Amino acid sequence: MARTAAIIILVTLIAQPVLTTTPEEAEAAATRGSFGPLVELLRSWSDVDVQAQAAKALWKLAWKDAKNKRKIAEAGAIDLLVALARFVGYEPKEPAAQKAAGALAALAFGKADNKVKIGIGQLMEQLRSRSDRMKVQVARALWILAFNHEMKVQLVDAGGIELLVDLLRSESEHGVKEKVAWALLLLAMDTADNPRRIAGAGAREPLTTLARSGSDWAKTWATQTLTLLDTEIEEGPRQKEEL
Repeated sequence: MARTAAIIILVTLIAQPVLTTTPEEAEAAATRGSFGPLVELLRSWSDVDVQAQAAKALWKLAWKDAKNKRKIAEAGAIDLLVALARFVGYEPKEPAAQKAAGALAALAFGKADNKVKIGIGQLMEQLRSRSDRMKVQVARALWILAFNHEMKVQLVDAGGIELLVDLLRSESEHGVKEKVAWALLLLAMDTADNPRRIAGAGAREPLTTLARSGSDWAKTWATQTLTLLDTEIEEGPRQKEEL
């Protein structure tokens, strides 16, 4: 990870932009439909505050309007946001990395092309982070990606079920576990084999605990997932419709 991060920095520093626009000016331009200057600020690897402001602005604008998602992706933001999100746990980049993960979650919502571009692998790396704040954003991104069948397949193939169950067992805050329970529910509803894989990964005990002591939404998702696990064991495999 440290080597990868170093390579990213070295390569991007070669093309380090000379800042001619402030984050405030770039955000104002983006609200008028010009996202290039704001995306360019993500390349400011020597100024984490600028990167964080740019990522936060892209996060907000991506949630605000579906058209913005397309324009942000076309401006080349996704690769830069993924690269920035890799720095979770590495000060002083972590604040910017958290906002980059939030922007990726916003870009993924409702946009199949963006989901594919973002991919599962990078987000899986972030779930191994020690930062609960980052895990909340990444878990949110994963459950958004899990609305897409191809992304579900990638998530399962990458060992995502086991990693998600490990998060349920961890001391992570309930905001993380709520999103994890939802992602597991989406996976359980996707194929006949997934409920058995989820149960086999040891999800029943932490889901039961979450159903008793989590937030209202966490209790709902955990209870529904447990119901699907019980149904599969009692009735045997059966294909479920995708959401």
